[in-house]
Amino acid sequence: MLGHAMLAALMATILVCFQPAHPQDVERRLNTVTVKAIGPDKGELHINPIILRPQEFQRPGYSELELVFVPVALIEDRLEPLLGEENRDYLRLITKIPARPEGVPFKDTARDYFTQSVILPRGYYVLSEVTFRAPALGGQPAAQTVSHCLADNSILLHIQGGDVIYMGRPEFDYPSYDRLADPAFSPAQRMLRQIDRLRGWRDTASDLEKFEVAPAEFERTTAFCSPQATTPVM
Repeated sequence: MLGHAMLAALMATILVCFQPAHPQDVERRLNTVTVKAIGPDKGELHINPIILRPQEFQRPGYSELELVFVPVALIEDRLEPLLGEENRDYLRLITKIPARPEGVPFKDTARDYFTQSVILPRGYYVLSEVTFRAPALGGQPAAQTVSHCLADNSILLHIQGGDVIYMGRPEFDYPSYDRLADPAFSPAQRMLRQIDRLRGWRDTASDLEKFEVAPAEFERTTAFCSPQATTPVM
C-alpha cells in the first residue's frame, strides 16, 4: 500500500504532466467556415448592374432592381421556356438601389453598386423581365412595382456546369414618371443596344474565357413574364 505522502506526490506529478506547458498550448476553436463549391450541373452568374437616375426623380423612389432569367430550349425557330410560372423565384437576381437626397447633385456610377450573383443550372437562359420595386409606405398595403417584359428584345446566355461567370456592368435606365409615360421605354434598352460592349469573363475548370451573350426574342407567356409587366412598343 502507498503511504499518504507518496500518493499525494504521485497525484501532483500526474496533474503537472497534464497541464499545458504554455498558454499557447491551450486548445482553441475557430468560427465555423462554410465553403461553397459549385457542382458540375450548375454555374454561378455574377452581374454588377448600374441604375442611371435623372436628377429630378421622385423620392424616395425605387429601392431595388430585379432581373429574371428563364431557362429555354430552342424548338425549331423559337425559344420555349423549360419552367412554369411557379418555378421562377430562384432564378432572380436582386440589386439594392442606394438612396439619393433631394436637391444634391449626383451621378450613379459603378462605385455605388455591388456585384450580385445567382446560381443557375447549366443550360440556356434569356433575361425575361426587369422589375423595379419600392417599399410600402404609410398606408400602402404592399410594395410598389413596375415591371417590363423583354419579349421583343432581350439577351440569350449559356451557363456551363462548374463555371463562374462575370457578365460585367450593364447599365439600366431608371423608370421615372416621364419615362414611364413613353410606351417605347425599356429600362434595359441602353444595355441591349450595346450587348457587344458587355465586358465579361467565364472562369472554366481549365481556362479564363471571354463571356458573350446573343440577342434574343421570345413569345410572351406567364412562364416568361408576370401578367402586370409592360412590353415596350418597338
